[in-house]
Amino acid sequence: YPFSCTFCANEKLNDLNKGQKILRSLDADFVIEELQAAKKEFPGLSKIMFYEDDFFARNDKVFEDLIKKYKQEIDLPIDFNATIKPTTQRKIDILKKYDIDVLFVKIGLQTGSETTNREIYGRKFSNDEFLEKIALYAENGIRVQVDLISDNPFEEIQHKVETLELFIKLSKLLRGLPNRHKVFDYMDHKLMFYPDTALHERALREGKIDKNYTNDTLLQRRTTRTLEDMDLDKIILGMFKYSLDNRVFLIAMEAAAMFPVLLRIANTRAVRNLVYRFFNRNRSDTRYDEDAGAWLTST
Repeated sequence: YPFSCTFCANEKLNDLNKGQKILRSLDADFVIEELQAAKKEFPGLSKIMFYEDDFFARNDKVFEDLIKKYKQEIDLPIDFNATIKPTTQRKIDILKKYDIDVLFVKIGLQTGSETTNREIYGRKFSNDEFLEKIALYAENGIRVQVDLISDNPFEEIQHKVETLELFIKLSKLLRGLPNRHKVFDYMDHKLMFYPDTALHERALREGKIDKNYTNDTLLQRRTTRTLEDMDLDKIILGMFKYSLDNRVFLIAMEAAAMFPVLLRIANTRAVRNLVYRFFNRNRSDTRYDEDAGAWLTST
């Protein structure tokens, strides 16, 4: 379990398995044998998803060995999870060298606030590096799905401003791409507190949730947010989405980042209701993605 995010079970598993090697990988031949068995068991198998936390968490030699054997023995379209730091042009070149059909890459940004990532989620995350790697994927024609966590009760307006500033930069990066609607999606999740995780314990201590949270909330809904979950995070994401085609929304984002009081106004019930009605008229923007197995808001 290479990561120890406070909202995730990995943090607890790492604690339970202290002294063991944090990152373990399977031999390429073993992976291929499992996939061959899957193809035999399910003749209609049409794609493979590598669901490990980071498909790129292999050195280049090991990665190329896996990809070469995958092409020879399996040769089905793939999608996979990745993180920013191990994403390199070299690894992308290996995928291209063996003509691997990559359906999409899923990356966990979680929040555009470096402060939230560092101090609340326990994630050492660089927004500049995120933008750099998103550009790398886009330049190579690889579709990216970004996981986001919204509705965080620990966040204040200054965290929202940080997020807004990242999405302003991302909008400017993507606006220049003719295929921007094909290379970038995001999946917006509501923050959920899972028992025994570090963030669950902190939320209990600080009164963000109560002892009935698991039964009253956690077991009552999924993490994927809906149009009905309207809050400031949803408004920021909506402005970002529409800014890719309409510069007025980009100007509005820049104004809100410069004058945070506008974010406070946007977070009032009256404005949220107006935005809800606007988004509700555009339900076609939200679609179920079979590859991701979830509802996505397309850019």
